[in-house]
Amino acid sequence: MLISRGRQQVLLGRLALSVNTAVPQVELIDMLWPDRPPESAAQSLYTFISRLRSMLQRTSENGDAVISRTPAGYQLNLAEDQIDLAVFRRTVRAAVTSESDRALNLLETAATLWRSAPLSDVPQLQAHPIVTSVVEERIAMTLRHADLALGLGKPGRSLPALREVAAAHPLHEPVHARLVSVLAAENRQADALNAYTAIRQRLVVELGIEPGPELAEAHRRVLLQEPTPVSSRPAAQFIERPGPTVGHSPNQRTSDNAGGSAGSPRTPRCLPSCVSQLVGRDGELARACDSLGATDAGTQRVLLIDGMAGVGKSAFAVALAHRVRAEFAGAHLFVDLQGYSDATRLSTHRALGLLLGQLLPSRRIPKELPDRLVLWRTEMAEQRGIVVLDNVAASAQIEPLLGGLGPSLVLVTSRTRLGLIDGAWSLALDPLEPADAVLLLRECVGDRIDREPASSLALAELCGRLPLALRLVAHRLHQRSLWSVQAMTEQFCAADPSLLTVASEGLSVRGAFAASYRQLTAPQRRLFRLLGLHPTGDFKVLPIAALADLPHAAARDLLDELVEANLVLPHAPGRYSMHNLLREFAASLVETHEREPAITRMGIFT
Repeated sequence: MLISRGRQQVLLGRLALSVNTAVPQVELIDMLWPDRPPESAAQSLYTFISRLRSMLQRTSENGDAVISRTPAGYQLNLAEDQIDLAVFRRTVRAAVTSESDRALNLLETAATLWRSAPLSDVPQLQAHPIVTSVVEERIAMTLRHADLALGLGKPGRSLPALREVAAAHPLHEPVHARLVSVLAAENRQADALNAYTAIRQRLVVELGIEPGPELAEAHRRVLLQEPTPVSSRPAAQFIERPGPTVGHSPNQRTSDNAGGSAGSPRTPRCLPSCVSQLVGRDGELARACDSLGATDAGTQRVLLIDGMAGVGKSAFAVALAHRVRAEFAGAHLFVDLQGYSDATRLSTHRALGLLLGQLLPSRRIPKELPDRLVLWRTEMAEQRGIVVLDNVAASAQIEPLLGGLGPSLVLVTSRTRLGLIDGAWSLALDPLEPADAVLLLRECVGDRIDREPASSLALAELCGRLPLALRLVAHRLHQRSLWSVQAMTEQFCAADPSLLTVASEGLSVRGAFAASYRQLTAPQRRLFRLLGLHPTGDFKVLPIAALADLPHAAARDLLDELVEANLVLPHAPGRYSMHNLLREFAASLVETHEREPAITRMGIFT
């Protein structure tokens, strides 16, 4: 049976995500009409459900209601064997208790149940937390399968699934570390080195950081032609251990010395490698260090680092952590909370599992959240360590992690200006100064930049002096060794291509901005799009209110909310501005989202 594209397909997809569990009517309405539900939304929903029920009913063998209505909402009813995800989970559970060879076969069977990404033909649901949670399960299974195959001396059996998952998650370091190890174990050293080079390049271009310890260690073993260490372990360990590398978030670092052997514990050092030189941030680093020095050494210190997408928050936090690490002799921990990625945000439970996994053997990590919180606070109460919580979406995501951390330093990065957190101080990162932006281009390209200073400065300004854009453009310039800086600058001035779309290994400024845009509410999204119509990006509230057909107070409140999201800058009471690349991105959304009357109101700016 084929469900046509459109609202019925979205509706069925959402019900399927919570099969045999009711989905509230209000959630379904908000999903089908994200901007402004019509007054007849409830009746229209009922009509869609009825049509969908009729189509599904014809396929039901026993005539039972495939979709039922309960006091809690609408529910899709299916037997377990009708649900691929249920069969997948059952097969993975069976592998946990099976002998090594059978476990490997079972995991391969589970892998075959994945035909594509969940609901890949329903883009409206791609960022849904349940979808991304299921994707994490697939990643965890793939990592387990690779470890088991390596341990049994059959690495090639894990290669097809590993390649597929690595392609879908280009920044997932544990997945790519396994890929490097498996290729090397298959005596494909050249392919292993190429795989490492590709992931390293992506990390440097997007985040400005070098690969973490796990990936770097895999690379080192390839260069020295050393065997992969997991091959010497009993195979049962691979499938049973829920260690910190299983289902890691992208760029999550692990430490081989975390939870060292009995009688000789070693202090975890799990910070990502630092870039050789963090261009243009000396002033901010100095202010942060001064603030640290002015704080009581016996109390917890929390620094909230915010800024727009692509401004270099993660690289700054890691550089600061390395600069002050000698003053903090305790554990150095890092976790990516995935607040703005396409994957689901990490829950407190999952984040604690990753943090504790860097401190302790996996067998000591409790399953329940309250027990994990108690253990986390016990382990960190007396430590004078460093904890980097990267890519945080909201204060609520990290507040449970901050209690009882003792005299540690906590560095938090976010695209949002986070709410008040006791004992915290804030540092906002702006785009680079012009000279520093040019210096960053030179660091990436070389002395070609010095030979064309005027064109290099113009190119830096076109990039909005945004580190991500500068690195992407520098990568393109580096690959075109015969091009002059002026020629590339002229091409971008003609918007051919747009700077937003310049990409390397799937990374682009547009992609980074889109992740921020997806976190906005419907009213915030609409106003953000309309701001792209402004000819200069420097505006007052009144014309924006007229453009959006909103009361003055409502427009002002929405603008202030966009300020909190680091998508708009405040200059003075009632006056705001917008980064040139953000304005270009907003304008690119207008054609597909706004009706003609909204576009014609551009005349109010002239």
